Amino acid sequence: MLSCSRRSRRPPRSRRWRVPTLSAPLVSDYPNVPDYGAAHSRYLDDLGIATFLSGKPADAEQLMRQAIALQQKLVRQSPDVLAYAVWLAVMERSLGHVLTARGEWAEARKRLQSSVDQLEALRKNESGQSVPGFVPAVRAFLG
Repeated sequence: MLSCSRRSRRPPRSRRWRVPTLSAPLVSDYPNVPDYGAAHSRYLDDLGIATFLSGKPADAEQLMRQAIALQQKLVRQSPDVLAYAVWLAVMERSLGHVLTARGEWAEARKRLQSSVDQLEALRKNESGQSVPGFVPAVRAFLG
């Protein structure tokens, strides 16, 4: 369910567990460098996926919620950075799948619908026309 194409870009298992610990100080020491926060939130999301796949959905949920909180902050700070908004939708999708597996149907539906709504809103420009190349680019994230 969560085995998406992003898996090939993940660090090896031994490093995957250390990466968020190493990136967290960068986020706190350099709050004006949004790319550090963006990378850290992606690391947390990837670790959440790996944790879920290893049979620990409660721990995965906690990691994914941390990733989403950080990513939401980035989207608020930099609303013109399309990648931040796409990643937020992808992270909500991941959390929705974990919540589904845990039987938390109401919140799972909310998160999955939010993900779809965000991507649909990003897909169109101000005039309501589809953004050229958007769908193939997002498919790379969603697998």
